[in-house]
Amino acid sequence: MKKILLLSNFILFQWVSFAQTSLDKALLWEISGNGLTEKSYLFGTIHMIAKNDFFLPNEFEKSFKSASTLYLELDLNEMSDMGKMMGILEKCYMKDEKKLSDLLSNDDYQVVKQKFEAKGLPIFMFERMKPLFISAMLSMDGGVLSSDQNSDIKSYEFELLELAKKDKKTVKGIESMEFQLSIFDSIPYDVQAKSLLNTLKSETKDADDSLKGLSEIYKSQDLDKMMNVVESSDEMMKPYLNLLLNNRNDNWIPIIKKSMASGPSFFAVGAGHLGGDKGVINLLKKEGYKLKPLK
Repeated sequence: MKKILLLSNFILFQWVSFAQTSLDKALLWEISGNGLTEKSYLFGTIHMIAKNDFFLPNEFEKSFKSASTLYLELDLNEMSDMGKMMGILEKCYMKDEKKLSDLLSNDDYQVVKQKFEAKGLPIFMFERMKPLFISAMLSMDGGVLSSDQNSDIKSYEFELLELAKKDKKTVKGIESMEFQLSIFDSIPYDVQAKSLLNTLKSETKDADDSLKGLSEIYKSQDLDKMMNVVESSDEMMKPYLNLLLNNRNDNWIPIIKKSMASGPSFFAVGAGHLGGDKGVINLLKKEGYKLKPLK
């Protein structure tokens, strides 16, 4: 089940584009002002990172301990409800019994099939899976396709969840798993399939190199540089920018405001949501809050 959550978050981070608004190099931001009596914090995560690259900003510990509630994009505690998770699993698949072979020509379908066979993965296991999930699996290669116990990969979300449990913090989700997965039903399956095909045809580096490159940018805490790299992603997905990113950022602001008003909160979301004119940092500033970068 952890694999499903990582895939969902990875996809929503992967296909986004940003307006170019220069920001200080920082992943951790202090939120104050606008009537707040206690400070809250915003932290940009990367959903997968090599164990050796995992780090936390110097002021993370103090900021994290001062908050009473941790907000992640998803409430990962829901994973303990197996009945709910089985329902979530079904949402990873296309509706109306659609299959990948229905969406691609035979030649194009063979490209996808051969890619999976090269990994020792029979394509029939993934025939009905939404193509965006297949794209993410291929992009992450040995990461989520291998064991959940893979010691070479870390997830910031699960690391923060463990820290929150240790500190006995309340943990909540800004969005539901059902909502995140439903987003992919709003993108035509044939568009998803063509995007998958383009991804496969344009592969020039293996997944380890891709993950390492993104990790290096993340470690630099340079949100502007991160935007430039992610902005060059699949052109076919750019018409769905509002669906994948901007609308979600807008929806988060009332939730963030309400939580901060009731007590100090720590919000940890994909770093791709922080920057740009329509990013969470700028949206909070427009609401009258002061945001200060912390190292």
